Amino acid sequence: MGDCAIALLLEGLHSSNACDAWVGFLESYGPVLYQTARAYTSNQDAAADCYVYMCDELARNRCRRLLKFNPKGRASFITWLRVVARNLCFDWHRGQSGRHRPFKSFEDLSPLELEIYHWRFARGSSQHETLQQLALVFPGIGLDELSAVEDRLQNSLTSRQRWILSTRRQTEISMPVAVAGEEGELGVLDIRLELYVSRLCANAVNVRHVEPQ
Repeated sequence: MGDCAIALLLEGLHSSNACDAWVGFLESYGPVLYQTARAYTSNQDAAADCYVYMCDELARNRCRRLLKFNPKGRASFITWLRVVARNLCFDWHRGQSGRHRPFKSFEDLSPLELEIYHWRFARGSSQHETLQQLALVFPGIGLDELSAVEDRLQNSLTSRQRWILSTRRQTEISMPVAVAGEEGELGVLDIRLELYVSRLCANAVNVRHVEPQ
Protein backbone atom coordinates (compact mmCIF):
# COMPACT_ATOMS: atom_id res chain seq x y z
CA MET A 1 0.00 0.00 0.00
CA GLY A 2 1.15 3.53 -0.78
CA ASP A 3 0.83 6.55 1.46
CA CYS A 4 -2.60 7.45 0.09
CA ALA A 5 -3.87 3.91 0.59
CA ILE A 6 -2.59 3.88 4.17
CA ALA A 7 -4.32 7.20 4.85
CA LEU A 8 -7.58 5.81 3.46
CA LEU A 9 -7.21 2.66 5.55
CA LEU A 10 -6.72 4.64 8.77
CA GLU A 11 -9.59 6.92 7.86
CA GLY A 12 -11.79 3.87 7.31
CA LEU A 13 -10.86 2.36 10.66
CA HIS A 14 -11.90 5.65 12.27
CA SER A 15 -15.28 5.72 10.54
CA SER A 16 -18.62 3.91 10.61
CA ASN A 17 -17.20 1.59 7.89
CA ALA A 18 -14.65 0.14 10.31
CA CYS A 19 -15.72 -3.41 9.44
CA ASP A 20 -14.80 -3.04 5.76
CA ALA A 21 -11.56 -1.27 6.64
CA TRP A 22 -10.64 -4.00 9.12
CA VAL A 23 -11.23 -6.72 6.51
CA GLY A 24 -9.09 -4.75 4.08
CA PHE A 25 -6.36 -4.45 6.67
CA LEU A 26 -6.36 -8.21 7.29
CA GLU A 27 -6.29 -8.97 3.58
CA SER A 28 -3.29 -6.71 3.05
CA TYR A 29 -1.35 -7.20 6.28
CA GLY A 30 -2.59 -10.47 7.77
CA PRO A 31 0.36 -12.33 6.18
CA VAL A 32 2.80 -9.86 7.77
CA LEU A 33 1.25 -10.47 11.19
CA TYR A 34 1.26 -14.22 10.76
CA GLN A 35 4.86 -14.34 9.54
CA THR A 36 5.89 -12.35 12.58
CA ALA A 37 3.97 -14.71 14.86
CA ARG A 38 5.53 -17.71 13.14
CA ALA A 39 9.02 -16.30 13.57
CA TYR A 40 8.57 -15.99 17.33
CA THR A 41 6.80 -19.28 18.06
CA SER A 42 7.85 -22.91 17.89
CA ASN A 43 4.98 -24.43 15.88
CA GLN A 44 2.02 -23.54 13.67
CA ASP A 45 -0.62 -23.96 16.38
CA ALA A 46 1.19 -21.54 18.69
CA ALA A 47 1.71 -19.15 15.76
CA ALA A 48 -2.01 -19.22 14.95
CA ASP A 49 -2.94 -18.52 18.58
CA CYS A 50 -0.40 -15.70 18.72
CA TYR A 51 -1.74 -14.32 15.44
CA VAL A 52 -5.29 -14.26 16.77
CA TYR A 53 -4.06 -12.52 19.92
CA MET A 54 -2.36 -9.87 17.78
CA CYS A 55 -5.52 -9.30 15.76
CA ASP A 56 -7.63 -9.02 18.91
CA GLU A 57 -5.24 -6.47 20.38
CA LEU A 58 -5.05 -4.45 17.17
CA ALA A 59 -8.87 -4.33 16.98
CA ARG A 60 -9.22 -3.39 20.66
CA ASN A 61 -10.29 0.10 21.72
CA ARG A 62 -11.37 1.32 18.29
CA CYS A 63 -8.20 0.01 16.64
CA ARG A 64 -6.30 2.42 18.83
CA ARG A 65 -2.87 0.90 18.15
CA LEU A 66 -3.26 1.10 14.39
CA LEU A 67 -4.52 4.67 14.58
CA LYS A 68 -1.34 5.68 16.44
CA PHE A 69 0.65 5.33 13.23
CA ASN A 70 1.98 8.66 12.02
CA PRO A 71 1.99 8.78 8.20
CA LYS A 72 4.38 11.73 8.36
CA GLY A 73 6.91 9.83 10.46
CA ARG A 74 10.17 8.39 9.21
CA ALA A 75 9.10 4.72 9.36
CA SER A 76 6.91 3.17 6.68
CA PHE A 77 3.64 1.59 7.80
CA ILE A 78 4.84 -1.97 7.24
CA THR A 79 8.08 -1.35 9.18
CA TRP A 80 6.10 0.21 12.01
CA LEU A 81 3.58 -2.65 11.94
CA ARG A 82 6.32 -5.28 12.19
CA VAL A 83 7.63 -3.60 15.35
CA VAL A 84 4.14 -3.48 16.84
CA ALA A 85 3.50 -7.11 15.87
CA ARG A 86 6.78 -8.27 17.40
CA ASN A 87 5.98 -6.54 20.67
CA LEU A 88 2.53 -8.12 20.70
CA CYS A 89 4.21 -11.50 20.21
CA PHE A 90 6.29 -10.84 23.31
CA ASP A 91 3.14 -9.84 25.21
CA TRP A 92 1.45 -13.06 24.11
CA HIS A 93 4.37 -15.11 25.37
CA ARG A 94 4.31 -13.30 28.70
CA GLY A 95 0.59 -13.96 28.91
CA GLN A 96 1.34 -17.67 28.61
CA SER A 97 3.99 -17.68 31.33
CA GLY A 98 3.20 -14.57 33.39
CA ARG A 99 4.87 -11.17 33.16
CA HIS A 100 7.60 -10.29 35.63
CA ARG A 101 6.95 -7.26 37.80
CA PRO A 102 9.69 -4.69 38.43
CA PHE A 103 11.78 -5.20 41.55
CA LYS A 104 10.20 -3.78 44.69
CA SER A 105 12.89 -1.10 44.93
CA PHE A 106 11.75 0.16 41.49
CA GLU A 107 8.02 0.41 42.21
CA ASP A 108 8.18 4.17 42.82
CA LEU A 109 9.71 4.99 39.45
CA SER A 110 8.05 7.57 37.22
CA PRO A 111 6.07 6.32 34.19
CA LEU A 112 8.98 7.26 31.90
CA GLU A 113 11.51 5.47 34.10
CA LEU A 114 9.29 2.38 34.25
CA GLU A 115 9.04 2.29 30.45
CA ILE A 116 12.80 2.60 30.09
CA TYR A 117 13.31 -0.11 32.71
CA HIS A 118 10.88 -2.37 30.86
CA TRP A 119 12.46 -1.94 27.41
CA ARG A 120 16.15 -1.64 28.26
CA PHE A 121 16.48 -3.92 31.28
CA ALA A 122 13.54 -6.33 31.29
CA ARG A 123 13.41 -6.90 27.52
CA GLY A 124 16.99 -6.02 26.65
CA SER A 125 15.95 -3.84 23.70
CA SER A 126 18.50 -1.61 22.03
CA GLN A 127 18.47 2.13 22.64
CA HIS A 128 17.14 2.68 19.12
CA GLU A 129 14.28 0.22 19.65
CA THR A 130 13.55 1.73 23.06
CA LEU A 131 13.34 5.25 21.61
CA GLN A 132 10.89 3.99 18.98
CA GLN A 133 8.64 2.56 21.69
CA LEU A 134 8.95 5.57 23.97
CA ALA A 135 8.03 7.92 21.14
CA LEU A 136 4.52 6.41 21.11
CA VAL A 137 3.93 7.52 24.71
CA PHE A 138 6.59 10.17 25.39
CA PRO A 139 7.09 12.07 22.12
CA GLY A 140 10.16 14.24 22.04
CA ILE A 141 12.41 12.15 24.27
CA GLY A 142 15.94 11.95 22.91
CA LEU A 143 18.97 9.76 23.28
CA ASP A 144 20.60 11.98 25.92
CA GLU A 145 17.60 11.78 28.25
CA LEU A 146 17.26 8.06 27.67
CA SER A 147 20.94 7.50 28.46
CA ALA A 148 20.72 9.61 31.64
CA VAL A 149 17.74 7.66 32.98
CA GLU A 150 19.34 4.39 31.95
CA ASP A 151 22.52 5.25 33.86
CA ARG A 152 20.52 6.04 37.01
CA LEU A 153 18.63 2.77 36.75
CA GLN A 154 21.82 0.82 36.08
CA ASN A 155 23.44 2.28 39.20
CA SER A 156 20.37 1.36 41.26
CA LEU A 157 20.50 -2.32 40.31
CA THR A 158 22.27 -4.72 42.61
CA SER A 159 24.51 -7.43 41.18
CA ARG A 160 21.87 -10.02 42.04
CA GLN A 161 19.15 -8.04 40.24
CA ARG A 162 21.37 -7.74 37.15
CA TRP A 163 21.90 -11.51 37.21
CA ILE A 164 18.14 -12.16 37.52
CA LEU A 165 17.35 -9.85 34.58
CA SER A 166 20.06 -11.42 32.44
CA THR A 167 18.79 -14.92 33.23
CA ARG A 168 15.22 -13.99 32.32
CA ARG A 169 16.30 -12.52 28.98
CA GLN A 170 18.43 -15.54 28.13
CA THR A 171 15.47 -17.82 28.87
CA GLU A 172 13.31 -15.89 26.42
CA ILE A 173 16.02 -15.76 23.76
CA SER A 174 16.65 -19.52 23.99
CA MET A 175 12.99 -20.27 23.22
CA PRO A 176 12.63 -22.36 20.03
CA VAL A 177 12.04 -20.02 17.12
CA ALA A 178 10.76 -20.99 13.68
CA VAL A 179 11.85 -19.38 10.44
CA ALA A 180 9.10 -17.32 8.85
CA GLY A 181 8.17 -17.76 5.23
CA GLU A 182 8.45 -21.55 4.98
CA GLU A 183 6.69 -23.12 2.01
CA GLY A 184 3.02 -23.71 2.74
CA GLU A 185 3.20 -21.56 5.88
CA LEU A 186 0.36 -19.24 5.00
CA GLY A 187 -2.08 -22.08 4.53
CA VAL A 188 -2.71 -21.99 8.25
CA LEU A 189 -3.25 -18.24 8.01
CA ASP A 190 -5.88 -18.65 5.30
CA ILE A 191 -7.82 -21.10 7.47
CA ARG A 192 -7.53 -18.95 10.56
CA LEU A 193 -8.62 -15.85 8.68
CA GLU A 194 -11.82 -17.60 7.66
CA LEU A 195 -12.44 -18.71 11.25
CA TYR A 196 -11.74 -15.42 12.97
CA VAL A 197 -12.39 -12.59 10.55
CA SER A 198 -16.09 -12.39 11.45
CA ARG A 199 -15.39 -12.10 15.17
CA LEU A 200 -12.60 -9.59 14.70
CA CYS A 201 -14.69 -7.59 12.25
CA ALA A 202 -17.48 -7.49 14.83
CA ASN A 203 -14.96 -6.17 17.38
CA ALA A 204 -13.97 -3.38 15.04
CA VAL A 205 -17.58 -2.40 14.39
CA ASN A 206 -18.65 -2.61 18.01
CA VAL A 207 -15.86 -0.34 19.19
CA ARG A 208 -16.32 2.21 16.41
CA HIS A 209 -20.01 2.21 15.64
CA VAL A 210 -21.36 5.61 14.63
CA GLU A 211 -25.07 6.11 15.20
CA PRO A 212 -26.96 7.74 12.31
CA GLN A 213 -27.97 11.34 12.85
